[in-house]
Parts: sequence; C-alpha cells; structure tokens
Amino acid sequence: MGNQPDMIARPQTPPHQPNAGVTMSREEMEAIVHSAFPQSKLTHVSAVSTSDSFNNRIYFLSVQQADNTTDEVVLKLNGRYFGPAKVQNEVACLQQVEKHCPQTPSPRVLAWSEDGQAATFTTPYTTSQIDDTRPARQSHTHNHGGWIMTTKVPGVTVPVADLDNHSCRHLGRQMADMVADWRHNIPAQSRCGNLKLCRDGKDSPIIQGIVMDGLEPPAPLPTVNAYQSARLAHKMRELATTDTYAPNRHLLPLLQDFIDNHLPNMTLVPPATQPPFFVFTHYDLAPRNVLVSGCPPHITGIVDFEFAGFFHPMEEFVNDCVDGRADWPALLYAAYQERLEERGVATPAGSVDREVWNRNYWLEMVVSYVAPWWLPGEYTGQGLRDELRGAEAVVLDALEKVLRRPGEQMPVPAYGDGAGD
Repeated sequence: MGNQPDMIARPQTPPHQPNAGVTMSREEMEAIVHSAFPQSKLTHVSAVSTSDSFNNRIYFLSVQQADNTTDEVVLKLNGRYFGPAKVQNEVACLQQVEKHCPQTPSPRVLAWSEDGQAATFTTPYTTSQIDDTRPARQSHTHNHGGWIMTTKVPGVTVPVADLDNHSCRHLGRQMADMVADWRHNIPAQSRCGNLKLCRDGKDSPIIQGIVMDGLEPPAPLPTVNAYQSARLAHKMRELATTDTYAPNRHLLPLLQDFIDNHLPNMTLVPPATQPPFFVFTHYDLAPRNVLVSGCPPHITGIVDFEFAGFFHPMEEFVNDCVDGRADWPALLYAAYQERLEERGVATPAGSVDREVWNRNYWLEMVVSYVAPWWLPGEYTGQGLRDELRGAEAVVLDALEKVLRRPGEQMPVPAYGDGAGD
C-alpha cells in the first residue's frame, strides 16, 4: 500500500462549505483501524463526492481481518463549524435506535472521537471492555476535528428520478413504518433538543442543545415556544453580526417584538397533547439518507442521524415541507403520510390539528429566512441583494400569517409546491 498517496484524492470542495479543507491522512486511518480491529489491514479507501456530503467528509474503508474476511466501514469526519456536540449526538442517537428499534437498518457505531485526538472504541476486537478510550493519533497535525466510524449499511441512495408510481407508494409506506417504529418504541421525552452521551452509565438520554444551530441554551428547553424562541434569537444574532445579512437588519426590532410579545403565548402544540411529547425525530429523512436495493426498492439503510433528537411531533414534517419540500415525489410523500396515519402517527395530511400545523409552518418560514444559512459564500453583489430581498419578503409574509387569530390561519402549500422559493 506504500504507493498510495498520504492524502486521499477527492474532488475540489467550494471554500465556503463546511467540509472544505477537512481531510484525514491514510496513516491516521490505519491507526484508527488498527485500534478498532487488531491484526487487520486497511486495504482500500474511497472518498464520497462533495456533492453527496455537505457537512462532513466521508470515507469508505475496506478492512481485511486476520481470517481474510473483509469488513466495509464508514469514517465520517466533522465538517468545520461543528464541534464535539455533533459527534456525541449522532453516536447517542444511533445507540437509541439500536436499543429500541433493532429492526431499523441503521449503522452500528464502532468508534468515535469528539476532538480528533482521543477515541472510544466499541468493537469486540479491541479488549473485553467496551468503551475503551485511548489516543487515536496524537502525533499528527489534524485537518479535521471529531469523527465517527460505523458499519456500512448496504444499498444506494434513492434514485428519485427512476421511481414509478408503484415504487413511490411502496417506498413511502416502508419509510412510514420505520418512522412509526421509532415514534412508538423510543420513549418520548420532556425536553427538546439533541443528545449528549451519558458519562455515568445511566440509560436515559441527556437532552441539551441544538446542534444544527450551534446552540447550547443555559437551561433545558421544556416547550416548543422556548425551543423556537432560542432558535429565532440565534438567527437574529447572526443577522446582527454577519456582514452577508447586513441589508436586512432593519427587521431586528420587528423580530424582537415578536419574540417578546407574541411567541411566548403562541399555541404550537395541540391543546389535548399530554407530556412528555418530544418524540425521536430523524430531522433529515431525505433521499440521500435512505438506502435501497431491488425493484421495487426495498429500504436497506437509514443513515445520517447527526441532527436527530427529540422534537415536537410536527418537527419532522415541518422540516420536510420547508427545507426538504422538493426532495420526494408528492405521490411518495402522500403514501408516507397515509401509512403513518394507519400506524397511529398524526400527519399534516391527516389528523394533525390544522391551525397548529399552519402556525408551526409559518413560524419555521420566519426562522429559516431571517438569516438563510445558504447565502454566505454562495452569493455576492446583485445576486445576494436579490436573495436578501426575497428573504425579507418571506419573513414579513410569514410573520403576518403566523400572527393571525384562530380561525383566520392561512393554509400552507401542499408538499412539493415549492413555497418560499
């Protein structure tokens, strides 16, 4: 293997992306593999295309064991802007799925490092003691932070363009069964947010912070109102301090009035909902994170739990309809919701309280467009000015709609209509 370059070849990454400049040398990979699988040999490394991984640098590793069998594993490096919290959250979420929903085809955690220095290994090949912590590689100058190594689940990402009507319905119902399983089998929680790893051996998850927004609130978030207030306040800080958003800073007084005088008393959960009601949520159930094989497609893997956590029951749908509104064919998403209703999970297309759903949707539009994450580095000049004017219009329109009185709520666009573009 001496002929292979020290740094694995990969496509050029746009400099503003989180995974720009994030790499790991082959020597580091070999050290990690040897710690996880003594007497093994790293035989092949391939890097996932930048277009298929935005927040991380991902490598596929082939590991030859002492008995000449080969294991395929995934090494996922944290992108810039993300710290130990993202590693902890994904590890803890995968552990929750493995424990409570073993039938879900998700990766199994083999090892992780929160800082790129010390690592925890959970493979049976290390020692008889699980969670053996040791230096992963301390002599290197790292071009990465934390990382996770997992088993590799089979299959390919969903080929959306190739799905016929039968495949859409078949796949949508399979997805619904998996979501319903973790809704019903992973215990609901009284706090909202992402997970921390338990250090004292306790079984119940520690819920604290919002990884996607880089938030560590000083106190737990016990209500949807507190959760959305923390997120909106964070977006307002970005609006106030990031040059990209400067032309829209005149929105700050209006947004502050909304946080102070309207958001705290807004009904964001159906009145009959009984606590604890924060449910396990994948938060990015997009085609790129669902692996399939065969025809009609059969789900062989659900991956990328880095932003999963415990959120209110509508959060998964809100994210689907705002950030992921063009990801799935409308027919597939309709079959998905229909099957969820059959499994006792309320959906926007079925039994969810209509006014509460509309209010959550328009509130998410406000939060998402105050400081749109996709603008810095991507747009400049007139293009940026046009995008900011569009974002301002979305915020003002959504604020007006979210503040409407009961009975006057504005219906939200159907899934796939592309509202907000």
